[in-house]
Amino acid sequence: EVPAGYLEGQNLGKYRVLEPLGRGGMARVYRAYHPQLDRYVAIKVLRSDLVEEEDFLARFKREARAVAALRHPNIVRVFDFDVQQGVYYMVMELLEGDSLRTRLNDHRAREEQMPLGEVARILLDVL
Repeated sequence: EVPAGYLEGQNLGKYRVLEPLGRGGMARVYRAYHPQLDRYVAIKVLRSDLVEEEDFLARFKREARAVAALRHPNIVRVFDFDVQQGVYYMVMELLEGDSLRTRLNDHRAREEQMPLGEVARILLDVL
């Protein structure tokens, strides 16, 4: 797998990788900057140890195509997909703020339930 700080400060195509935002089972997500458009984006990078595994690479490409085809105000947009020097990545809209997981964990840590109005708003946003 690519070391956590490996891409920070590097360029991936037109994008300058700034800092890690998170990671999942098959990818890391970074905050990045597109200087020509003066826009911050999120870049999802396939783990380097999975690039040689056809199933994971195919799944990553399918995910990029599928999400790029969706149009919904509550789904992150995919702007680009590319490979640079063996690094496969997709460029996505950067969303600021806490994730739903963080919000749920905060309520759990305070041993309180999320207010019903907030739950209803989140569920309506999903629809």
